[in-house]
Parts: sequence; structure tokens; C-alpha cells
Amino acid sequence: MLFAFAFVLLFLIGRLLSIVFPDGAPARGQAASSSQAKVPAMNKGKTTAAFAVSAALLASVGILSLSTGSMPALAIEGGIQGFPLRIAQYDGTSQEVDPEIVKASGAEEAFSGTYTDASGSAVFLYMGYRSTAFLSNENFFHTPTVCIPSSGWVEKEVKRRTIADVPGFGSLEVMTMLIEKEGRRQLVYFWFQTRDKATYDKNINRFQLSMHAIRRDNTHDLFIRPITPVRQSESVQDAEARLDGFAREMMPVLLQFLKEKQFEKTGSEL
Repeated sequence: MLFAFAFVLLFLIGRLLSIVFPDGAPARGQAASSSQAKVPAMNKGKTTAAFAVSAALLASVGILSLSTGSMPALAIEGGIQGFPLRIAQYDGTSQEVDPEIVKASGAEEAFSGTYTDASGSAVFLYMGYRSTAFLSNENFFHTPTVCIPSSGWVEKEVKRRTIADVPGFGSLEVMTMLIEKEGRRQLVYFWFQTRDKATYDKNINRFQLSMHAIRRDNTHDLFIRPITPVRQSESVQDAEARLDGFAREMMPVLLQFLKEKQFEKTGSEL
């Protein structure tokens, strides 16, 4: 992940060098003898500068990679399975997640729970957790746009949505999916979340993790997916309002849970 970021920087630096040190072709009508003599020296200077910058950048990335590997993983005391079952007006029950499903999803551990309020409205919450995102031999989180259709649900609509006034984040951008199966409809939200960043896009999430690695201020990563049924008497907008509200109520509970339960793994615990 850091090397991919480095290659992007190399490309940008290459573009910058081409602007700062443009090709020294002689102007039209100008005597070529003196300018042609200068071109090899100019090209040599450009090559030397580009090589020096590239070498310095790759060396820096190499050091960062080694440094990142030594960063402690952030485990959760008792596991993510201990996530609270009371969120505002919702009471929850937890379900065990098959370890093979957890592994295939790209998570190290997972939480699955059903939350119901007094009116009978339900939200199914799934969270995948990684104590460190820098394990090259592990799958990375994949999105529900892959696994949900494979289980027989039909995508009716996929779009981005912004949830306002989310504690700790302000505006939260999520991906939404309206799915249908045998006449039943469900609304799905999902997003990826680090220590203080959240996004609907897993590539942006990877970039954010790279920035955390450079700053050395975080290694954990979360995939969060709440789902709610769209009842026959409801509109999609009703279901959106329910999930928006649930996200706002759930977020401070999650942030407090992580603050209290996270700890750095020592060498003996890895």
C-alpha cells in the first residue's frame, strides 16, 4: 500500500521535473551550434536530479515500510464481539459469525447484531475489524456490492449518501444499496472507518491508512454495514431516515467502545 502511494508520488515528481527542466530544443531560426552543445549538459542535469529525487523517495518509503511493520496492532479487549447491545432506543441481540466468513471478508474478527426499537423497526449491524491494516498476507475488506448479489439479492439502486451531524465525523459519506429478493426489500449502508476518517470508497480508505502510517498514529480499520428492511407500509425515504438516525446514535457508542477497549498488542500477544 505504501509502495503504491510512492509510485504515485514518483509520477507526480516526474511531471514536476519535466516542467521545471523542459527539453532544451533550440528555438526556430537560432544557431544550433551553441544550443546543441548545451543540451547534453542539461539532459545530464535533469537525469541526475530525477535519479536523486527518486532514490531519496524510495529510500524514505523503504524506511516507512519497515517502520510501519513495527507499529503495534490495536486489538480489542474481549474482541469486537463485545460491542454494546444497547444503542439509544434500540435493544440488540448478537449472532455468531462463521470464522470462515470473517476470514473471507478480509476482517480479523467481526460483530453481527440485530437491533430493534419499541415500534418493531429493526437494524442488522455487521462490523468487521482489523487490528492492523498492514498485513500483506491477508485479504483486504471487500464491499457488499460483491457478496450481496451472490446471495440472491438483486440490486435496484446503488448510490452515495451523506449523513449530516454524525458525532466525531460531522458529515459521513456512505454507499447505499436498495436490494430486493422475492418481493422483500432492504436498504444497505456501508462505509470504511479508521481512527478519525470514514469513507464509502475502499481505495480512499487505503490512502487514509497510508497517511496514518506515515504519521504513525493508527493501524486499525473497520468495515461497517447496517441494513434495515423496507416494510410494505414504508417508503425508501423512511428507511433512509431510520439508518441515518441509527448511524448518528451508534457512532458515539462505537468511539467510546474503542477508546475503552483498544490496547496495543505486545510481541508475546501477536
